Amino acid sequence: MENALTYLPIVETDRDRLFDLHKVSLGPHIEQLFGWQDDYQRQLFNQQFTVNHGDWILLDQRRVGMVNYQIRSDYLYLERIEIYPGFQRQGYGSQVIGDIIAQADEKGLPVELQVFKINPAIALYKRLGFAQIGETDFHVQLRRSPKSQ
Repeated sequence: MENALTYLPIVETDRDRLFDLHKVSLGPHIEQLFGWQDDYQRQLFNQQFTVNHGDWILLDQRRVGMVNYQIRSDYLYLERIEIYPGFQRQGYGSQVIGDIIAQADEKGLPVELQVFKINPAIALYKRLGFAQIGETDFHVQLRRSPKSQ
């Protein structure tokens, strides 16, 4: 039986904690691809991240990660999902993505995202019905079409 996850809106005062999560969850991939320079990564994170589209992912009131997405005019864009390493590979990411897929399906929208080419989460996205629609030097772009209503 799956553990029920809940969501708590992210607020501006969470920014440092969010960066710490970013560093431990995606930092190893960033380090491998580009090298990690803490000050530069913090600056980039602060430029790219907006709190008004994000939620903490909670399990029994404990933060296990965060998710950030936007409903755009003709698709739902999953900007980022980051899970603390101690909670990875336990199905929590699948549950969160499943919630997002259900919301998109209800609206008849596809879900799009991009992920580092070296990120093993690509297998998870493909298992959940995402297909590659493009790529950059460092990312794979994926899309999941909505289920027929």
